[in-house]
Amino acid sequence: MTNVTAVLTTTDIALQVDLHRLELRFAETRLPEPRAVERLAQSIEQCGQLIPCVAVPAGGAQPLPLSERWVLIDGYRRVAALKRLGRDTAQVQVWPV
Repeated sequence: MTNVTAVLTTTDIALQVDLHRLELRFAETRLPEPRAVERLAQSIEQCGQLIPCVAVPAGGAQPLPLSERWVLIDGYRRVAALKRLGRDTAQVQVWPV
């Protein structure tokens, strides 16, 4: 049996990440914009998520995509819109630390 570990070093790959695995550490720095979230939710419902969120591994130098938790860097409105739609996952572009 062979063990394979994937190590990604580019930001060209987007993963489907469970929303509960995203840490929203910087949410309090964002201005609440309910109308913008509603419009975005309508767009995602019609067209899907066109632009991935951006996150980094919460554990630091954990090889990608093996991290269990992710710190959301960009895409707080997208995550809010996906939650509003009852979605469980988000398309996330992962950046190495």
